[in-house]
Amino acid sequence: MRGCAQLYGSTLLLKTALEKVTVSQFVGAVKATRRADINTMLASLGIDAPQIASLAEIYYKLLRVCGGVMNRLEINGSGRTLGSFATGENGIYHADTTVKGVALDATLRLFTDKKLVTVTDARGAVLYDGDSLDEALKNRADGDVITVNSPVDLDEDATVSAKISMVGTERITWNSHGLILAAAEAQITADSDIEAAVMSGLDTHTVEKTATEDAFVYTLKEIPQPEKKIVVTDRTGVVLYKGDSLAEALRGRRDGDTVTVREAVAMTENAEISAKITLVGAEKIALGSYGFILTDANAVIEADAELGDKVLSGLDTHTVTVVHQGSKVIYSLTEKPVELKKIIVTDVSGATVYEGDSLSEAFRGRRDGDTITVREAVTMTENIQITASLTLSGAAKIDFGANKLLLAAQNARLVSDASLAGKIDSALAAYGLGAEERDGRFIYSLASRIIVVLHPDGTADVYSSSKLAQVLQQAEAGDEIYVYGPATLSAQVLVNADITIRAAGNITFDGGRILLGTGVTLKADASLLGALAAQSGRVIETPRGNMFLYNTILDDVTISAPTAAVTENGLVRGAKIDTENKLIYLDVAPSGITAEQFRALVTFSAENASRTEMQLAGEDGTVSESALVATGTKVTMTAANAYSSAEAVYTVIILGDTNCNGRIESGDGTRINLHFIGTRLLDGYALLAADTNQNGRVESGDAVNIAAKYAYKWDDGTYTSALK
Repeated sequence: MRGCAQLYGSTLLLKTALEKVTVSQFVGAVKATRRADINTMLASLGIDAPQIASLAEIYYKLLRVCGGVMNRLEINGSGRTLGSFATGENGIYHADTTVKGVALDATLRLFTDKKLVTVTDARGAVLYDGDSLDEALKNRADGDVITVNSPVDLDEDATVSAKISMVGTERITWNSHGLILAAAEAQITADSDIEAAVMSGLDTHTVEKTATEDAFVYTLKEIPQPEKKIVVTDRTGVVLYKGDSLAEALRGRRDGDTVTVREAVAMTENAEISAKITLVGAEKIALGSYGFILTDANAVIEADAELGDKVLSGLDTHTVTVVHQGSKVIYSLTEKPVELKKIIVTDVSGATVYEGDSLSEAFRGRRDGDTITVREAVTMTENIQITASLTLSGAAKIDFGANKLLLAAQNARLVSDASLAGKIDSALAAYGLGAEERDGRFIYSLASRIIVVLHPDGTADVYSSSKLAQVLQQAEAGDEIYVYGPATLSAQVLVNADITIRAAGNITFDGGRILLGTGVTLKADASLLGALAAQSGRVIETPRGNMFLYNTILDDVTISAPTAAVTENGLVRGAKIDTENKLIYLDVAPSGITAEQFRALVTFSAENASRTEMQLAGEDGTVSESALVATGTKVTMTAANAYSSAEAVYTVIILGDTNCNGRIESGDGTRINLHFIGTRLLDGYALLAADTNQNGRVESGDAVNIAAKYAYKWDDGTYTSALK
């Protein structure tokens, strides 16, 4: 033990040292160690006195465990060391073995290492053992006990929703935080008064403290609430609603619910009732201009007072019935007598799909096999289109006036029990009306033609299929061409008008094709892309529902890199276009270059463009034609045609223009020198403009170039641009 006391380390170091000696050596060391030396040894290991249950107890236990138990089990120094014991936490050694046929379960505890906070459940099982009170308080359950072993801080408010106990609360530093009781049944039992730290988490409750002989109990007490004006209960008496809003009380009611009005209340909106309810205190309701609407045939209001005409029917087929039973007034719905309608429509199975007095409604949305029966005289008020195969019974009762029935689909058909001559026609110019009489019934259908051209003014022309090329070539804007039956196109035909081709799938292209003029739009009900070409540009196909839309477009616009006109003794004596970084370097006269001069010397081109434009903009907006183009000026080049556009933006770098005013002067050289010596650094486009010799660095030589250019070289013709 004396040797161990000199280790000055952790429990792990102590364990390592102990495992190097035999048990008999260790026991001997313990016996030879004075009790006073135990405290010195533990202190050297970083163990404070509060962590030690009792120095005397530890000392005697060490003697008993190491000396008495181990010697009795005849564990000596012949090779058996503490290494044969399993090592746990906090200096605990445990052995489970057999000695001389006897099962051995021995534990050696050298010292303890308690945490700041321990949590146990109602059975004493440890749920948490650590140094954070905040963690210890999380997710606690009924019966949990939180023991504060040493001083500890609460770093945030803690929510308590169960019944818990707290021991050692006087060791807690609250730091302006507290414990929030977050459930009505939550409870805290503490061993000291912590009232100032316990709060209610419910607006409807307040904290109540009860002091016993050895504890303080904190619970929540409900705050008395003011009586509500309205209470709703179900048929079993369970309260479904308490409040002051009649609209909320009446909303979503079910059979058997009772709405009790305790105090005067105003109705603020109509209330829809779809169940059987009881209304108590009806006389306390100020109905105003609102009322009760019964929206279900079985809805009932049983009230204890008259509601007058404020109970209405929400069903067109029912009316309100009022019955008085003693002090009760019962409001319910009664079905209106059914009136025989003039027209009835049945489907192919005999089911009724319409009953009414409107012939237009009777024909609307009909399907194959439907039968329309006219029972009484009825007047037709508009033309009616038929798109299915129907039967009309009682046709003689119809007063057509100037209106007609129109067959509006290729397969439309009408079988009538009376002649409709002059009262029925084709709605499709591509078809004529066919009629036949068979066994006293009149059958009307459509008969097809070959090629029909329907013009926008409603007139139509009929052609044979061999005239397809002529029809296409002569087509005018808005024409609809119906191709009924096979037709062949063997020549190229130019179409210069917007037209529509119906039944386009009947066309065979035998070496022929349709050439679309510029700006022409063609519609077809089948894809014709492989048989179309553009007079200029190309054809694009756009599906639209069951139609295909064809237009011609020019190719996309592209912009090439700009170019600058450089002359030996001209305004621009050097230029470089950096397409990667979109920069235009110019070496111009010291006096600068105007926007007008820039446009004349710097140009760009674009392919497939019908118009181009160049705009120059500085920090203050658009650069006027007479203004100088300075370093940093943005050049926006745009090009477009009728179908596409393109844009390219470049930035101008005027070589030597470091102050970005468009001129090259002595001040620019000064700025370069200041940058070179590190006094005032240039950046951005000004830094690029400073590299006048284009060697990739800004140095004193760049300033010399500017001085020479500004002073004499440009004018005497000896200046040579580094951009050439």
